[in-house]
Amino acid sequence: MKKSIILCMLLVCGMYGWCAQRITFTVEGPEETYNQIRIVNETATAEFRCRISRLKADGEPGDVYGVYTIKATGDTDTKTSKVRNGEQFVLDMPKDFPTEVSYAIEYVDLPLFDMVVIHITEKDEFDPLN
Repeated sequence: MKKSIILCMLLVCGMYGWCAQRITFTVEGPEETYNQIRIVNETATAEFRCRISRLKADGEPGDVYGVYTIKATGDTDTKTSKVRNGEQFVLDMPKDFPTEVSYAIEYVDLPLFDMVVIHITEKDEFDPLN
């Protein structure tokens, strides 16, 4: 019985993509609003797509902010749409991403726009901050 329940949960999880790596973050920079969210790939993995969605009040992903296409290590992709300080988002990595990831958020203040930059890195098991 227990085996069939676990197998059923794994199948449902795979069908709906719940097993993908998910990073939840809150915009907490010094500005009231930001114009862009940029992703910087600092992993050894190339050729993948990921998605950022706004979180609803119940903690589930809501409106998709953007789908990002990364073509190489060091590549970036940027989407432009207004983001408010305090908003919560979720970054969904592909289900088949080969390594566990970590992230760092940077807030960039430029003359014409402000940007949230998310640096995606490979998780280091020896890093006490991850």
